[in-house]
Amino acid sequence: MNPAAQRQREQPAPPARPACAPTRAEPASDHDEDIDAEIAARDGGEAFPTLPIGPGTAPARQPRLRLRQLTEDEQEAAASALQTMAEELACKIEDADSWTSGDGYISAIPAAQPHPRPTLQQQQQRQRPPRVTRTQREHRLDEALDEMAAVQQERPTSRSAVRRARRRVGRIRASMRQQQLRHDFARNESKCVEDILRAASAETAAEEHPETCPIDSGTLHEHFTAVNSPRINFLPDEACGALFREAMADVGTPQERRSALTDELTVDEVEDQLMQAATNSSPGHDGVGYDIYKKFAAQL
Repeated sequence: MNPAAQRQREQPAPPARPACAPTRAEPASDHDEDIDAEIAARDGGEAFPTLPIGPGTAPARQPRLRLRQLTEDEQEAAASALQTMAEELACKIEDADSWTSGDGYISAIPAAQPHPRPTLQQQQQRQRPPRVTRTQREHRLDEALDEMAAVQQERPTSRSAVRRARRRVGRIRASMRQQQLRHDFARNESKCVEDILRAASAETAAEEHPETCPIDSGTLHEHFTAVNSPRINFLPDEACGALFREAMADVGTPQERRSALTDELTVDEVEDQLMQAATNSSPGHDGVGYDIYKKFAAQL
């Protein structure tokens, strides 16, 4: 054997090169390519990732959404847009090829809804620093206080709604005081009882709660009689009109313009009175009456 050939045979063989990894996964068949193309056309190139679910992935609490009063045209446009979005998402969910894809479509529903832009008044209200909620009762109290503030600002004329919101705040605060009392009693029974007895002692009770009502009985009787008396037609010549007759007797006989109550009203007088009433009662810009603007016209 040739010595050169023998030395070549004795040299170790070079290590085999690893096969190059494919740069992209090749589709299994034309059917898979059609499915991918259909999904891409349906989603418009948008990705719908699924949201992770676990103990540390709870969504952040969002503020309560309060919409303004919409007109009929705005309501129809909003209903049409919502119907279109619901139909598109329903078609995507029905055509989903796996639970993961369907979960991505469902998770994208909140993000697909446009959020209203905050107004200047809402931005001014949010200047208050956020509360530090430590317990569930404080969380309920925060919600009740926010709801009461919103009701007082949005519906100040609705007394029933304002009273309902205030009663809810009072109930929650009373429950918190009762819970605190139970906690103090369980932690230090003797000190809690001493505090209760000290608050209920004769000296303290006399200071906090007087024995007699400062309002006399005559004032109370007159108030409840006037409030709870049934309403009747006013008859100046009857017994109920005695005070009215006495007041009219003290007025005396008019010396000027005796025919003011008997003459016919003119159009100019009616217009003047209406203009005066509108000026005094109609709200102007930002709730400021026009009479205020007229009074301070020089400064403004």
